[in-house]
Amino acid sequence: MDCSDRNCREFIEQLPEAVFLETLRGEILDVNNEACEFLGYSKEELLGMEVSDLVPEDAPAFLPVEIDNATRSGEPLETVNVDSSGNNIPVELRGRIVELDGEKRVLISLREISERKEREKQLERYKMAVEGSDDLMAACDNKYNYLFANKSYAELYGQTKDNIVNKKVAEVVGEVTFEDVIKPRIDRCLQGERIEYETTRSHPQLGERELKTVYYPLKEEGVTHGIVGVLRDITEVKEIEKRLQEANDRLRQSRKRYKRYFDRLGDAVFITEVGGEDHGSILDANSAAEDQTGYSLNELIGMNIATDFPVGRPEEFSNEEIDKKLSEGKTVSFTEKKRRKDGSVYWTEVIVNPIEHEGNPATLSINRDITDRKKYQERLRAIEELSQKIKLTDSKDQLYDLVIGNVEETLGYGTVSICEKRDDAMKIVRIKGPYLSQSKGRELPLDGKGLIPAACRKCEPLYVEDVTEDDRYVRGTESPGSEYVIPLQIEGELYGALDFENEKKAAFDEKDRDLMDILGSQVSVALQGIERLKLYDEQRDKLRKLHQAVDRLQQKNSEQAVLETAVEAAEDMLDFEICAISLLEDDYLVPRVNSTDLAPNDTKTFKIGEGIAGKTIKNGETIWGKDLRNYAQADPTSERFRAFISVSIGKLGVLQIISENIGSFQEKDVELAEILAGHLHEELLRVRLEEDLRDQTIHDPLTGLYNRRYFNETLSKEVGRSERYGHNIAFLMIDVNSFKEINDTYSHQIGDKVLEKVAEILKENVRDADTVVRYGGDEFLIMMPETNGDSKHTVDRLRGKLSEWNEESDILDFPLTLAMGVSHWNAEQERSVEDALNEADHIMYEEKNN
Repeated sequence: MDCSDRNCREFIEQLPEAVFLETLRGEILDVNNEACEFLGYSKEELLGMEVSDLVPEDAPAFLPVEIDNATRSGEPLETVNVDSSGNNIPVELRGRIVELDGEKRVLISLREISERKEREKQLERYKMAVEGSDDLMAACDNKYNYLFANKSYAELYGQTKDNIVNKKVAEVVGEVTFEDVIKPRIDRCLQGERIEYETTRSHPQLGERELKTVYYPLKEEGVTHGIVGVLRDITEVKEIEKRLQEANDRLRQSRKRYKRYFDRLGDAVFITEVGGEDHGSILDANSAAEDQTGYSLNELIGMNIATDFPVGRPEEFSNEEIDKKLSEGKTVSFTEKKRRKDGSVYWTEVIVNPIEHEGNPATLSINRDITDRKKYQERLRAIEELSQKIKLTDSKDQLYDLVIGNVEETLGYGTVSICEKRDDAMKIVRIKGPYLSQSKGRELPLDGKGLIPAACRKCEPLYVEDVTEDDRYVRGTESPGSEYVIPLQIEGELYGALDFENEKKAAFDEKDRDLMDILGSQVSVALQGIERLKLYDEQRDKLRKLHQAVDRLQQKNSEQAVLETAVEAAEDMLDFEICAISLLEDDYLVPRVNSTDLAPNDTKTFKIGEGIAGKTIKNGETIWGKDLRNYAQADPTSERFRAFISVSIGKLGVLQIISENIGSFQEKDVELAEILAGHLHEELLRVRLEEDLRDQTIHDPLTGLYNRRYFNETLSKEVGRSERYGHNIAFLMIDVNSFKEINDTYSHQIGDKVLEKVAEILKENVRDADTVVRYGGDEFLIMMPETNGDSKHTVDRLRGKLSEWNEESDILDFPLTLAMGVSHWNAEQERSVEDALNEADHIMYEEKNN
């Protein structure tokens, strides 16, 4: 790097992260070896690049100040880099603005975060699956911090989902319970063991509940970094088991009473044989089993419960594992996919309990139909897959086509339309299903009739079970039934609406609407992302133009040129309508440069603290708003001025941006105005410093007169002017008589005062067009263009003024006198201007010697 400290260099090379040294414009000045290996470029290749070459167009880009501020606050920024093979690599970046060899540089470090991003995606998939489950589910990392929890789990402990995340498990379940019961089991699960146990918990609303708890290791690439806990409420199952046990006891006493109770159970119940060739054969079943399977009782008797109904194996256990648990006297529960007599498929939740039947070992199998729950979970997974595709869309058309093409497969409903907000109306931009022809492209005013505008006005989903009974309904399908409208909105911004219709009344149950809401949320997020990407592209283009404007500012050499260029840049490059710049003069802000659209009476001088401009410079803070009329301190010079931005140019002045429309400016516009004002401040300081430095190079520091260098620069200009117009130039050479004696007798300080007074007399008694020069030591020169005989009057006037000073001054004990010599030159003379100067000098010395 440019750092001369060898230890610093070696330290940076040993860092495990990629390190870059850059200019504030993004030019790469140096890198370490890790950066080369990380991106697959050689050091020479990287040193020929800029930061923008390594960042995809759709990835976040940050200004050096943003990076520095984020690093100071401890919040690293995230973006994407492209390696030499074209691969996108998610990175976390930190950086600081440093000063090296008098130049501001940016020191950046990059850390790859691909694995973390993948874990975050996996965690999001877990979360969606968790919310679709009837079970209580949560996960924690290997430090016992919650990673997520579904609503049912949070309610068990009197918490909300948002509150429980990032808490310690012990904070939620209690320290004693955690240490004695939960922690030992979590630790075993973290070692790779599947943990299963039953426990009792007190539910805030439901009271005491019996729970079957299973812990699964949460792994990534074979490494366990946490556990997932699934708690299934088996209170009812236990109650059924209890009741079945009681029923089993009664069977021994009364077959008739047992059979009556057996048939009254709402779930399908089978008694099956255990052991021997007929293992699993059905010995008895209740009427609910007939309804569930489609077989009569006579057909069921003798069928095998393990082979005649299942489609595939149970989800949790193999048949061998089930038989082993039953042989140990344990109750077994699992889910299983089965086929009815008519060929249709259904899902059951099965609980099998070992019993005695007529004195022989048997099993009692309770089968609850959970087909609807499974369908919901499958639809939830389908929505999750669709949402992943939605996240990859980069245009509204692509998004609309994806949703309209997959919504029937995902949700099972095919009559759907997508509306887009267009000013004050909702326009149907996509449609699928048996809609009337006039529905395509229809625009529905937001303040008009229709269920879609009604839902959008309230910004809430709207469900109508029978649209024919609702006066707001606007007919869109051949056979109106029910309708569900979901406004597509996020963070208060309305983008459009999803509209589902069905010819049946009350067609959409609560779970259907939940799934539709999830899809609507995903579409809303995608629309927001597309809109933000569009705004980001526009902002990026403005930033690029702003950099061009800064380059133009840096090329200007006068204050006025800098101000005019800043206004041009604000108008032409940043698309601001009206701009004005006022600079501080004493206690007032004086208008200096304005847009061409501003009339002279549209500008005004403000005192510090007066009006919005005065408050801006007084407080040094930006003031902006949607409408000047809402600000009491505003004193607009025109009624047409509405939205505004007022930015201080450091302590030098104020940049004001004005629009004739209400609410024209957003925060990004304010940021651009502040960046422009910051660069304008720097360039004004630069040209003022350059002017000061230039002034110092052409003036004598003691007398303030022009020096000999300035005289030499201007002489050629006056000679050229004299040649063009035929005018004379007079040269008056002046020397202070006895100046050495003054220094020797009275001191050099008195000598300096004498020179200062002589310079004052000379400067105040010549024309503005004349140039007074301290020619060297105690010699002065006056160049008088367009002068013929007037030089004699000048000499007489100077001698008179010097005589007056002698009478009034007590600095010297003797009168101060000057030796003077005059010569004239014009282009018709056969001598050079240097000869004329020598003539004046010769005359002066003759007078001095006499």
